[in-house]
Amino acid sequence: MERRFESKCDTWFSIIIFSSVLVTAGVLWPAFYYPEHWMFIPMFVLCAGTIALLLWVTFGTYYVISDSVLRIYHGPFRWNIPLKTIEDIVVTRSIISSPALSMDRLRITYNSGRKVMISPVQQQEFLHAVNFGSL
Repeated sequence: MERRFESKCDTWFSIIIFSSVLVTAGVLWPAFYYPEHWMFIPMFVLCAGTIALLLWVTFGTYYVISDSVLRIYHGPFRWNIPLKTIEDIVVTRSIISSPALSMDRLRITYNSGRKVMISPVQQQEFLHAVNFGSL
């Protein structure tokens, strides 16, 4: 049986992402006045791609636990961590880049020292689902 956990998203993070989307769209807007200009297509592709990536990462960040694997989805990025390789899970507020949309994070150590940080909304249920107890 699989269980899906959504990523917690801090308000400040949402403000930064949606402001970036608006600024990027604002940069693109004047290009529509001069669509015959040679820069229109590269500019449109770059801005639309940036907006798509920002929204994909924001709305496509979640975690799935199956019987033997933790799968982390972060937009186009994916991690597959066998549950038996998880060595430690600790609460952290690290600012290091990770597939987490909140500062309320869990740092997972696996495979002899590899680390990834996630931010499930339901941290205690997540820990129970990976059979790691509670913090």
